[in-house]
Amino acid sequence: MAVRNENKTENRQRLMEIMEVVRRHEITRGITPEKLCAIVEDLGPTFIKLGQILSMRSDILPKEYCQALTKLRSQVAPMPYEQVVSIVESSYGRPLEEVFSSFDPQALGSASIAQAHAAVLKSGENVVVKVQREGIHDIMSRDIMLLKQACKLLKYTPVGGLVDFNQVLDEMWLVAQEEMNFQTEAANLEKFHKLNEEVNFVASPTLFREYTTTHVLVMERIDGYAIDDHEKLT
Repeated sequence: MAVRNENKTENRQRLMEIMEVVRRHEITRGITPEKLCAIVEDLGPTFIKLGQILSMRSDILPKEYCQALTKLRSQVAPMPYEQVVSIVESSYGRPLEEVFSSFDPQALGSASIAQAHAAVLKSGENVVVKVQREGIHDIMSRDIMLLKQACKLLKYTPVGGLVDFNQVLDEMWLVAQEEMNFQTEAANLEKFHKLNEEVNFVASPTLFREYTTTHVLVMERIDGYAIDDHEKLT
């Protein structure tokens, strides 16, 4: 009973947080693409992940809104560096300095579930360290439950007949859980590397398995351009 009451309290607090964000952005005055992006970012990781998926769903949102949401794929506000250090050290059970000779406090990129930092191992290799956000599974699980409850109300609105939001949420949760399993990502990275090791025009980062855990993934650093960076690729 105590746990159930605690969950109800947390859910109520979260609903109040969501309502405060919506109020602060004056949603009743309309939502521009930029305002939608700001609201989603302020609402936190679950909504950011939802925004990432919606950025690819022009069947649900107009093109200009999809375009604005694309920035959520890698330009989300990063975790404080102290929190990153805490997560890495907790995962390794030893100080950061015992594993890395240098670790850039500035994130290379930050998204809804994790962020990446450039670092150099004690053995001298340049690597990228992917660090999962603290408590992200519980946060997203709770938010999705609240969103599914909200979907029951949307069924009785005009938009409810056009978009199956439950399907979008299910898709998001499936993708998010896969991304939160760094061991699965590590296995996929190793498999891709092996399958393409004899292909001259394909390169992929080498995984450092001994430094990869459930919440931290370490791979070789390979510089390049994003696949959607048309200007640089041209």
